[in-house]
Amino acid sequence: MFKKIRYDDGRRVITFLGLKIFSYYKRKTSKEVQKEIRNYLKQINDVSNFIWRIHIEYVRGNLRAVLPKGRLEHYEFSVYSQNGEDGVIAEIIRRTGIDNRTFVEFGSADGSGSNTLYLLVQGWKGLWIEGNYKYYEIAKDRLKKYIEQNNLFVENKYIYPNNINEIISKYFDNVEIGVLSIDIDSYDYDVWKAIDCISPCIVVAEYNATYPPPVKWYLPYTKDYSGYHDDNYFGMSLSAANSLAKQKGYVLVGTEMNGSNAFFVRQDIFDKVKDRFPYPLDEVSLYNPPRYNSMPYYRGHKESFKYSKINDE
Repeated sequence: MFKKIRYDDGRRVITFLGLKIFSYYKRKTSKEVQKEIRNYLKQINDVSNFIWRIHIEYVRGNLRAVLPKGRLEHYEFSVYSQNGEDGVIAEIIRRTGIDNRTFVEFGSADGSGSNTLYLLVQGWKGLWIEGNYKYYEIAKDRLKKYIEQNNLFVENKYIYPNNINEIISKYFDNVEIGVLSIDIDSYDYDVWKAIDCISPCIVVAEYNATYPPPVKWYLPYTKDYSGYHDDNYFGMSLSAANSLAKQKGYVLVGTEMNGSNAFFVRQDIFDKVKDRFPYPLDEVSLYNPPRYNSMPYYRGHKESFKYSKINDE
């Protein structure tokens, strides 16, 4: 008879009622009482957020419980990344044993949700490419010491299939790098396809989880592309990404639980350690559906944007 109330429904009800109460008494009461009401509402919000986080961990735990042993979702954590990519990348590096500590990331924004910032603070060296000038300036300011030490290079360029090699070649030309991270919310497929100036050991590529396997869909590059509009018209499906990866000599080894990124290892490296990925590696098995923003990783205190180097000792 009654619809089952979910945790997020409860949070919405609490927030709605609290705001209604505050709106009413704001017109009726003194500043002191208004302050007490604000504090009360903050406590309600803190409690509802706590309940929501418990719910997220419960759901995440249930999802992991049915996954085969060794799947990369078991190793997710976020120091700076958005969806647990820091933990997955660290686990792939551990399993493959790669010692090339260089990276290239495009679509890095201001760096606060980067897939390679955690590598940078561990002593890696790399290149970020970001077209948005505001994000570019923020990243330069926050990571100034790494830039001055020539451990991080930041380019303010919009990326196209016909300029990506030129941009990367200024810093890495015809060499192997450790990690390539691709996330431009648009014609990612054609840009990745065009790259031939570097040979990454590991590739992290955003995929569009709207299209499950075996659908091969991607947004082709066109000169009149108007930009990302916060909808599902972007990137490439997992099957399209995997098809291109095979052409370029890579093996799909996993995705993360939010259905945002896929992880690939270069074939020659994978062949030496394939026993360390003891689970089905087909697209259907590894696909995660879109769970965007439904299972965020909470990193504790508010981010300071002070990125001190992590010592190995």
